[in-house]
Amino acid sequence: KFFLEWYSSALKAHGARVLAEAREALAGRARISGKVAGIHWWYDSDSHAAEVTAGYYNANSHDAYDEIAQLFAAQGAALDFTCLEMRNSEQPMECRSNPEELVQQVITAAEAHGVHFGGENALPRFDQGAYNEILHYQDHLNSLTYLRLSHQLTQSGNLALFKNFVSALHWTGASPPA
Repeated sequence: KFFLEWYSSALKAHGARVLAEAREALAGRARISGKVAGIHWWYDSDSHAAEVTAGYYNANSHDAYDEIAQLFAAQGAALDFTCLEMRNSEQPMECRSNPEELVQQVITAAEAHGVHFGGENALPRFDQGAYNEILHYQDHLNSLTYLRLSHQLTQSGNLALFKNFVSALHWTGASPPA
């Protein structure tokens, strides 16, 4: 526990310094945002081994993402989180992965501290299932970064799916256009 607390604290202190420097350098001319990795492997285990290895102490009654959201709130920064397109059912069972619950934990932490929540996809996915998963979090998103804009996006009907996805992001009616 000592090492995990020390490691996590050292990384949070570094993050606070980086965000403070960015805030000072930009002097209010732009909103700052920091990316928090979506480390979903072993999320459904007591140890949260992948997260703690990365310095996210999300075990032993510690809520790493609540602590990170507090840090972001103190610096006036938005939080950008990855893996929004991932579904639990698509992950190998042996990895004890749970990206959906992880994303929800981060959203809850950000909202509890008044931190703008932004998200992004982690993988080059161009399918309706991935888009629907991102849309599932739409009401919580302050911003969205779509990664992996590539030639593949323009192939095999992918561009039409992407166009519908973007339209659905902007939709404010009872249900998005098909």
